Amino acid sequence: MGTWARTLLDHAYDEETDYCPESYTLSVKDLEKDLSPKTMKRSVT
Repeated sequence: MGTWARTLLDHAYDEETDYCPESYTLSVKDLEKDLSPKTMKRSVT
């Protein structure tokens, strides 16, 4: 996992884990959709 994702996930994890682990899982799936390889290629290039 890249640092970019790690930062986002750590932030989401800190906020949502105390409250509902399922929300964290959903956040990860949303991030995977938003930051798909196609999007990453566009951002990086």
